[in-house]
Amino acid sequence: MRFILIVNSWIPLTTLNHFTDNPEYWDQEDKDLYPGLHYTHSWTHTRGEQIPECLKHIEDLYQQLLKAKYPDQRLQLIARIHWWGCHACPCERGSAAIMEAICQGLLEGSNLPFKLNPEKPADIYALTEPDENQFVKDYVSLLQSTELD
Repeated sequence: MRFILIVNSWIPLTTLNHFTDNPEYWDQEDKDLYPGLHYTHSWTHTRGEQIPECLKHIEDLYQQLLKAKYPDQRLQLIARIHWWGCHACPCERGSAAIMEAICQGLLEGSNLPFKLNPEKPADIYALTEPDENQFVKDYVSLLQSTELD
């Protein structure tokens, strides 16, 4: 499991799990009770009890965004908000779509000439990139320019 440190707390990040490829491993009763067991991979998101800490951190990033003077600072903060929101997965359903809507609004509200690129899903990249700084560095490659719109 991957962890990240915020304010002296280690927060578990989303983890990609790999189960056995051998279908014989699961007995029939398990397959009947848990139909998803026929899949060999799954996500484990940040634990529910840690979501408030993640949301507090996202709020702190948002407050920094409101004070940021330069476009590159604003873009980096939006990327961090996106990364943290994807890992926190704070909603029972739709967290990825909600984070996309929030971040698209932040891009527009920050007067940045970008929109999220549906062909490069930032949420999937965030979940598979354990390094927040690397995600921030790569974030612009996940966006489309709106300067010609």
